[in-house]
Amino acid sequence: MASDTKSPIAVVAAAPQPGNSLVTSPTTSTAIQSPWWREKKMKRPWEDKPKRKKTVPTEQAEGLARTRTAVARAAKSVLGAALQLTHEALYISVDVLELAPVPGLAEVARTLLNIWDAVIEAETNRMMLLTLTQRCANILVAVREEIRLAGDEVSDVLQDPITKLAESFTLVETTVKNQVGKPFLKRYLQRDDDMVRIQICNTTLSDAVGLFGLSIQIRTLKQIQESDHDRRNEIDELKGTLRAASPPAYSPPSPSATIPLEGNLASSDVLASIVEFRKKQEERAQNADAEDLRQILRAALRAEDDATMIEVLQVGRDEWPDAVKTLQRRLEEEREKHSDGRIKGPEAEVDTVHREFLEGGIECLRRMSGNQLESLPHWTITKYEVDLGPLVGIGTFSDVYKGTWKGATVAIKILSPATPRDIYKHETQLWSALSHQNILPFLGASSTCGDPPWFLVSPYMSHGSLPIFLKKERNAVQRSVSSLVMMQEIANGMAYLHRKEILHGDLKGSNVLINDDYHCVIADFGQSKMKSEVFRISGQTLGERPGTVRWQAPELLAGHGELTQKVDVYAYAILCLEILSEGEVPWPDLENSTVRQLVLENQRPPIPSLQSPLPPLTQLIESCWAHDPGARPTFRSILDAPAFLNTGIPVLRDQSPSPFNRRPFNQFTHPPSPDPKPVPLPSFGSSQSIPVPIPLSQGARRATSPSGLGLSTSPLRSDAEATPRALSPAFNRSSSDPPQTINHVTYIPPSYSSSSSSSSQTPSRSSSQNDSQDTDSSRGWDGVGTPPATKSELVDMRRNERRYRVLLVHNFHPSLMLPLWTPSPVRVGSVGFLSKPSGSFHTFFNAFESVATMPSLYGYGRVTEGSQKQASRSTTVRAVDSVKGLFSKQPAVRRAAFPLRYGHKHAYLYTESTVYRYMDNLETPKRWFQSNVDTILRLYGTEFRLQREDILLVIGTLEAADFGIFVSHYHPDGQAFFDITSNRQSGSPWGSFSTAHTLPADITAGGPDWLPEDHGPSLNASKVSRIGDGANTLLLARLRFAPDQDEPTSQ
Repeated sequence: MASDTKSPIAVVAAAPQPGNSLVTSPTTSTAIQSPWWREKKMKRPWEDKPKRKKTVPTEQAEGLARTRTAVARAAKSVLGAALQLTHEALYISVDVLELAPVPGLAEVARTLLNIWDAVIEAETNRMMLLTLTQRCANILVAVREEIRLAGDEVSDVLQDPITKLAESFTLVETTVKNQVGKPFLKRYLQRDDDMVRIQICNTTLSDAVGLFGLSIQIRTLKQIQESDHDRRNEIDELKGTLRAASPPAYSPPSPSATIPLEGNLASSDVLASIVEFRKKQEERAQNADAEDLRQILRAALRAEDDATMIEVLQVGRDEWPDAVKTLQRRLEEEREKHSDGRIKGPEAEVDTVHREFLEGGIECLRRMSGNQLESLPHWTITKYEVDLGPLVGIGTFSDVYKGTWKGATVAIKILSPATPRDIYKHETQLWSALSHQNILPFLGASSTCGDPPWFLVSPYMSHGSLPIFLKKERNAVQRSVSSLVMMQEIANGMAYLHRKEILHGDLKGSNVLINDDYHCVIADFGQSKMKSEVFRISGQTLGERPGTVRWQAPELLAGHGELTQKVDVYAYAILCLEILSEGEVPWPDLENSTVRQLVLENQRPPIPSLQSPLPPLTQLIESCWAHDPGARPTFRSILDAPAFLNTGIPVLRDQSPSPFNRRPFNQFTHPPSPDPKPVPLPSFGSSQSIPVPIPLSQGARRATSPSGLGLSTSPLRSDAEATPRALSPAFNRSSSDPPQTINHVTYIPPSYSSSSSSSSQTPSRSSSQNDSQDTDSSRGWDGVGTPPATKSELVDMRRNERRYRVLLVHNFHPSLMLPLWTPSPVRVGSVGFLSKPSGSFHTFFNAFESVATMPSLYGYGRVTEGSQKQASRSTTVRAVDSVKGLFSKQPAVRRAAFPLRYGHKHAYLYTESTVYRYMDNLETPKRWFQSNVDTILRLYGTEFRLQREDILLVIGTLEAADFGIFVSHYHPDGQAFFDITSNRQSGSPWGSFSTAHTLPADITAGGPDWLPEDHGPSLNASKVSRIGDGANTLLLARLRFAPDQDEPTSQ
């Protein structure tokens, strides 16, 4: 009998849907990673070696020891001496009573051992996994003890609960295995999904234990008490909860009489207390793992060499382009969450380490590659973004897994390693450009940066392939989907492919899927070249492939024909027979060789008898399988055949995208760009504003709104006279206040007329900064001029620039989203990029002028420049202050103060007079930028090592001649002061920053929810303008291209 190999995609579609898309099959969770992930040479230890830097929390080693004991006790109580055969160390580590075996529990115990073997390989989420594993062990001991006390004969009664328990343990095993054996980058990116998986496991365990009754749950608690003596505070917390429960109405059964719980409580009260206790346990473990992850990220960011970051990411050299693409997408998601870095709400609630790590990882990989990374297509889906589930389809050309991508269930087809790179890229590019309601949507595909295998991603079709649907599901929908409609939809899809000059080459029922709306979609098209090459390498021809003979045209079977549109038409005729025969293949009882001979002799399969005569359909099928290719119709004419005239389905001849076909890789939905025209500045008394500074001889402490802490810039007024005011988040210090300890910041005056910049640090950790490219050492320096920054200086430069840019929040125009750590003159219309780590803007040219082959902005429509001057102090007041400064004996004439909070990072910008310049119309610059970005990249990309996302078009600037900028990395509760100098001589600094270690009485002290980054001396940096140096740009509004986006955005 002939074999019919089904399309892998079709097999995927036929698989049953899971109850939860985040949970994968235990049989494939680890093995499926082997095609992608290399075996890591180094694994994270569970405790640090002596004299080594402490990188592993001690609680992890302690938790491992507790869990080992619990697992050993549970496994030995069930398996007895059998444990010694596989886990001798566990067997000899505990001394427990060996009991008679219980049917079903032995399998549960072996699953527990598998969980333990996987847990010890974990590198992240360790405390949550240990807590989950220990809970499994305690449950198993409690169940075994319950059976022992009640008599082993009750084990038969408990078979259903034991079966449910075994299923829950299998789910835990799958979840744990899913979190090991993967590189850190993938584990980091899917950490939220991992949290959900663990929560599902805990819920499933609770459901299983609930089938045993209350005594099992109390006994489980007893196991926790006995194995957790080092955490007496948790036990005391539980007892306190139990004492506060409802009035007593419950007497524990005899098996739990020895449990040291106080009072007689109702069963509902005990259950609620145990649930609350377990919830707090899980929260502690989750917080511990989150802090452990932050420490790993911080260590990578503080490292003085890129090799450390690469080691943390655990990505190979050929995986760098995929890793950069993945990190860019996740960074864009972070920007969306926090409005492109302008974080809503108090800065005290923001932990920037994740965004810093994403940026640091991107910059590191680009440096290590010499910024020569391949630019990946926007449809690229990396292996870090998909999760493989069960293997559900095996074919000669590919294997198909059911998996998840961005929370959706998808089909992931992994191609044969023999697939040629160039043909794969070409065919994938073709599919990505298609959009039709009867064509399988393209979600994405892997890049070809590394070695094969490569993969394709498409939606998961829950109703399966056409034959499966016809055999199993069609009756369920009462045959509402008629045979003629199916034939018409397939012809419609094939007509679209042929209009696009794409040949299918393998059209058959198993390559047609049924979507959720019961419409036919064609799959596996356009891959004929890839398949031909794979079979050429294997020594097979297309005509020799099993399972395709029945659909192949006579000219192919004869060996002297080529793939043409007429070949697809012949296959369509045979497919129509599949539909009419309810999914049966033609000539089901004949061998392939016999079928080939019959077709070459111009014989065809019998057309199944129809319920009513349809001569037009019979005529159509016979014309489609004509022996002479020239006698066969086109799909366009098939759609006009009389057989389809009365189906009631409109023929869609043009491209007709369905909602599913909207490309999900264009995933970022940025809000509309802000109107660039000036907006009214915050009115007097606005709670969003901060105070205009007042002379040191005036003023008293003003109240500060705690909600404004960390929001720090100077909104300026354009009115003539500024009234002294004190509004959140900064505040003024009265000269009558008690003396405070001041840590004066070491000051190195900047000179913005050159390319250099300066930093000001506390004496405990000083550093210098140079406006240089992001290099890693001073190799090659010839001793002339300023030496390149050292590695430690580069670390400081990157940290200062990145945190100032991420943390700064201001009340100027909302389009000004890019702060410059190194202010310099930048014109509206400038095209360039943000130079890191200096934080300056590098300009290529101005778009208002024609350059090379690019016309100016004026060639794309109307655009004009506007400006708005803003000043908090009138010209008269400034002139008076200048005169006073000449005769003043005080070093400063004004002071502004800003809060510093323990454990928080802060960024501040202070200025008193600005000019906002802008383009009044964004449609023109957007059209210009979209039309010319590829040319810009071609002209400058190689020289400056840029990608599309790096190119910026400046559409607005905020300029100021006098300014001070400040970033604090950590500091005790206190204040930062900016003193405006009385010295108005040209070239002298406009002011200086200093810090104090006390907060005003009206500011409530308190740290963040996470552990502060450092407990050492305070660390900050600042820059201050020089008098007479002219205006510099502090903030930019810009157009940019977000990852995978075709249109520029100002967000």
